[in-house]
Amino acid sequence: MYRVAVLVSMVVVGVLSQVQYAGTPHFKVDQFGYRLSDPKVMVISRAMVGFNVVEEGDFSPGQTLEVRSFSQGSMGTTAVFTGAPMLWSSGDTCELSGDMGWWFDFSSLSEPGEYVVFDPENNVRSHPFKICDDVYRDILKAAVKTFYFQRMNFEKSPSFAGVWADGASHMQDTAALDLATRLIRRDVSGGGVDAGDQNKYITFMTDVIHSLLLAYEENPTVFTDDFDIPESDNGVPDLLDELVWALTWMVKMQDDDGGVFIKTGSLNHDDPSPPSSDTRQRYYGPKCTSAGLVVASTFAHASVVLRNVLMYADLANELAERAERAWNWVEERRSVSGFDIACDEGPERIQSGNADRSADDQEEQAVTAAVYLYELTSEEKFNTYVKSNYTKSELFGNPDGSWWGPYKISFQDAMLRYTRLQGADASVSNMVLSRKGDNWAFTDYYDVTPMRSLYRAYMPSSAFHWGHTSARGNGGSIVMQNVRYNVNPTARGHYVDRARQMIHWFHGVNALGKVYLTNMSDYGAENSAYEIFHSWFAQGTRWQNALTGDGPAPGLLPGGPNKDYGYKEGDPSRSWFGPHTVNLRPPFGQPPEKCYLDWGKAWNTEGCINNQCQEGSYAITENAIYYQAAYIRLLSYFVAPSSSSSVWHFKSNRTGGVPGQLRYRILGSNLTVSGVHGIKGTLRIHDLRGRLVLAQDLDGASLVQVSLTRVVPGALFLELRSVDGERVSAKVLRHAR
Repeated sequence: MYRVAVLVSMVVVGVLSQVQYAGTPHFKVDQFGYRLSDPKVMVISRAMVGFNVVEEGDFSPGQTLEVRSFSQGSMGTTAVFTGAPMLWSSGDTCELSGDMGWWFDFSSLSEPGEYVVFDPENNVRSHPFKICDDVYRDILKAAVKTFYFQRMNFEKSPSFAGVWADGASHMQDTAALDLATRLIRRDVSGGGVDAGDQNKYITFMTDVIHSLLLAYEENPTVFTDDFDIPESDNGVPDLLDELVWALTWMVKMQDDDGGVFIKTGSLNHDDPSPPSSDTRQRYYGPKCTSAGLVVASTFAHASVVLRNVLMYADLANELAERAERAWNWVEERRSVSGFDIACDEGPERIQSGNADRSADDQEEQAVTAAVYLYELTSEEKFNTYVKSNYTKSELFGNPDGSWWGPYKISFQDAMLRYTRLQGADASVSNMVLSRKGDNWAFTDYYDVTPMRSLYRAYMPSSAFHWGHTSARGNGGSIVMQNVRYNVNPTARGHYVDRARQMIHWFHGVNALGKVYLTNMSDYGAENSAYEIFHSWFAQGTRWQNALTGDGPAPGLLPGGPNKDYGYKEGDPSRSWFGPHTVNLRPPFGQPPEKCYLDWGKAWNTEGCINNQCQEGSYAITENAIYYQAAYIRLLSYFVAPSSSSSVWHFKSNRTGGVPGQLRYRILGSNLTVSGVHGIKGTLRIHDLRGRLVLAQDLDGASLVQVSLTRVVPGALFLELRSVDGERVSAKVLRHAR
């Protein structure tokens, strides 16, 4: 993490606040930076349509632009690269943004450092950016740490939370009341809020758990044990620690009969700030088939991953057993009355949103669960279920083809995963790969070059809806699915570039030059999201706005531009907005990419019409953990593997054993473990599936060196077994050869 000097800065309680950008709004760069060998293109804009036409005025870049070094707020005096901007699409106006523009390509610059692009003719510069291979590592850490800030029933101490410290919130969850009778108390503590309200939802965890587990499985070397959470340095990647925190709450939501309660929360919307000040009674329930299917699929998937992590092996076994119990409960219930589709309705329900799922969605959830249960158990009944039911999904039901866009991501992932399971049906696998390789979404999501949009990361206008950032994150991951499953292999390079452009869009190469992460000035961004809708970071609190106070915690992903924002008479999906919202420009009435505003109002008590005062900023700026998971998964593809020496903290498993510390390092194909002086036993190395790949005796020397030449690259687990019975383990990060 580093700090940047800016034209306007503000120090509040010793913390550098978010600042208004010092770079010109016409120059759009990835404000964190670029990897050494990646393409590097700055977009230069002139607003033709939208709110910023007048305020930004006419602008044309100079004939020659320069890349200059930038250090401690000062720009260098000499250019390290010069070039000419190129007019985009013959001067056309991009319909998505309402801008015309130019591209400035400086891809050949690969010297590590911090830079800006300078226009000597107009005397303006871009936001600073870095060029280095680990440029996104700290950004990944910040994005993952937001799950820590979203935790409930857990004290956030100043040593980890800084100015966002808060006591353990909602401890009423340890004795919540059942929603139906208001008599049965249950401990449903743990987990975290899904978004800006203060409730917890089982069904909203589907894409979160699966996407984060897949991020770990697909890119295990980037998830280290040093993300600055209380569990850091425990020998387990911090991403897995966060997942375990969520999963242990989900365990508590499962009843003895295998059924699963759908959510935990309060009966009104009166969420206070900070969360620890909430004293309302908390409730749980009801049990729903949709919740049971989520637990069946996520617990099975988590068991597959966690059974290879010694610290969580017992939990993995419990999750496996609970996944099957949830499956059996759903099967028994649906055999009598079908899927529950109105389970979370009624005047007396936990607020806010309806968390139930349609019958069609639950058909897909059931197949998803069957895939992971088949992988976990190898029981043929689950394989049979997949084969018999997968065509009920719209992704397979039409014989003429299907649309595999950035939605239904967990179902897509499960079906692709099925193609690689031992015993998978060949005809089903062929159908999956065929549909994935040639589907109706190709024109808008797969075969898309940067030239399609001024900002190089085209998505159709229909995707600029409530929760756009989730669709965009998944839009990058669906093309990386093609890379992972070798679909259309000749287009591999194109797919990687398509996903990379999505990352740059998140980081500032968009119509507003906005980094769609909160409060990231300490990470190098001069123009990030400084205000969102969130009950903790609420209006009137010191956490409301990063320009005037501490602002929201860093790294949260808002919903993003939403073309459907604001009042529209006769449209049930929009008539609930206050009529006054048509005058709020932006976000109302803009080109899709400009339908965004940094603000967090839910209600506007001044100027609203007929007491219809919903301002509804949450339709644009509210964060959500499923948006977050989509971004983290996508970003993880572009984070450099860790190669630094790592500390391995361990606790003895013997009564009275003494905690200790080892250090390990991988250099090339050699692993060195130090701090083992006097220890006699065996150093064992396992792969991600738990298979023993190498063992080395320890003879009491101070360090041991092991050649990994014959070990397949990827994530490895170290296990130290000493002759006196102590046993510890840790994940080791491994460079690909």
